[in-house]
Amino acid sequence: MSEKQLCAYFGDNNLAPSVGQMVLEDKTIVPCWWKHPDQLIQHQINYIFKQEDLDGISSVDIVTGDDHGGGQFQMLLKLLLQFGEKPTMKRLFDTANVERSKDDINVIKETVLNQIVVGLQVIKNGSRFVVRLEENGQMSLCFSNINNEGTICDVPIYLFINGDVKYFAQMLGRKGMSTSWCMYCQIHPSG
Repeated sequence: MSEKQLCAYFGDNNLAPSVGQMVLEDKTIVPCWWKHPDQLIQHQINYIFKQEDLDGISSVDIVTGDDHGGGQFQMLLKLLLQFGEKPTMKRLFDTANVERSKDDINVIKETVLNQIVVGLQVIKNGSRFVVRLEENGQMSLCFSNINNEGTICDVPIYLFINGDVKYFAQMLGRKGMSTSWCMYCQIHPSG
């Protein structure tokens, strides 16, 4: 998809994705797109919630994960607003897509993974979900509390990564699974 097609697909109220591609040694072109998770949630805050939706919020969970299938690698982000007395509010977002028939972690790293990780680090380092009401009546979101002025909510964020064993092995830098090595301590059984 071209950038124009992606913008039309995602609609006016959505952050336009960054578009890229990777050319492999065999001249195969691997198209991809991504959205920084921090910027995506910041952009969407006024579209997915009303001010009164945030009443009674106790924390925010952000779950990110991916899967490969159907000739593409997709990353998703689920935003879960936790409340003490009312049901959890859930929103799901696409954050990345790589059109590639093989599940190859090197292609994922070279195309979208580093971009997504940058956004997740912003969220993790701030560790707060701080929504402010601006003078124009719009809400703004930041991930650290440096100013209490106009704050609607200020709650902790918990970040989770979800995936199968192969995904976790890949995130730890392993190219595949081996029964001879522990993926956590990386010690060989004879060692």
